[in-house]
Amino acid sequence: MAVPNIFANATTSIPLSQLDQNFATAITLGNTAVYLGNTTTTLGNVTLTNVNVASGNVTISALTTPNINSGSGSALTIQSNSVTGIYMDTSQNVGFGTTSPNAKASIVTSSNSTSVLGTYSNIPVLLRNTNNTNNNYAIIATQDSAGNFATFFGTQTTNQASSLSDFVVGTNAGSGAAERVRVDSSGNIGQNTTTPATYDTSGKMFTQTGTANNSGPSAHMMQGSSQNPGAGYYCKEVFAIAGIGFSATEITRITGTGSNGIGMYVRVTVNGHTSTISSAINYKGVLYQGGTSAVTQVETATSGTIPTLTFDTSTNNVLVIKLTSAGSGQNFNGVMVVEWYVPIDFNSNTWTIS
Repeated sequence: MAVPNIFANATTSIPLSQLDQNFATAITLGNTAVYLGNTTTTLGNVTLTNVNVASGNVTISALTTPNINSGSGSALTIQSNSVTGIYMDTSQNVGFGTTSPNAKASIVTSSNSTSVLGTYSNIPVLLRNTNNTNNNYAIIATQDSAGNFATFFGTQTTNQASSLSDFVVGTNAGSGAAERVRVDSSGNIGQNTTTPATYDTSGKMFTQTGTANNSGPSAHMMQGSSQNPGAGYYCKEVFAIAGIGFSATEITRITGTGSNGIGMYVRVTVNGHTSTISSAINYKGVLYQGGTSAVTQVETATSGTIPTLTFDTSTNNVLVIKLTSAGSGQNFNGVMVVEWYVPIDFNSNTWTIS
């Protein structure tokens, strides 16, 4: 805003009223009118350059669209106590405790503590749920490109009063994220179970739980070498058996890409009962050469009115294991364990259990 009265080139007396008029004329800073003699506490639409606030407090609040820009070619640094706490480089990699971030988020700490946790100051990331009730989670999660939960890990407080928590890991199997692995507060590990030590408290437990009776076992595979995937392995399946009737029910199968040179050993143990017949056991150890050749029984043991085990090789390079009740009109309940010993042959054939 222009000053109404100019005195620099005056040659006659000037009324004081003109001076008062000048003093009463506002100047505009940004979008704010500022008057001489008044106190102005708010300015808008002002750009500051090379500003250094050396003392006092600065409060930034109620921003509609906040924007902090370090300028082209410059990094952004946030310090406290003259030490850099947050650093963003020109590629928008952010460092916490480092000025050389090598990822979108790099967290660096320096600790010489030999204990697991040491002090809080030595912990790079501390996640806490302040809800003081049992079974609450403190979780870190990831999302896929569609915004769905992909994985998560964190803790679940199982006993707030005793400071007991479990560590949990989950993934998304297409129907939403669900827990897959848990390490409880005593160090027991569970896969597909939240209570890994419920039925055996004699020592540290690793418990796997299957997904369905007769078809979804708990399984453990040990591959002898990464050089021969699909062969040279041992696999053990444990099935919960329920409601097996008098027609042969498929329990498990193995499918190969070829039969030359293969000679796998399969051990099956079935133990259980019907509602009116005492416990029975059927154990078989067989050799399967692949193709459609019948299995060769190597060992066997039975007791009681045993359920019938069938080894079906009618499909080329497929061995199907089936189970049939032997009770008089009674379904069979029990447990079945299948062990697969699958050697490496000379034609690089692979075998898949399903």
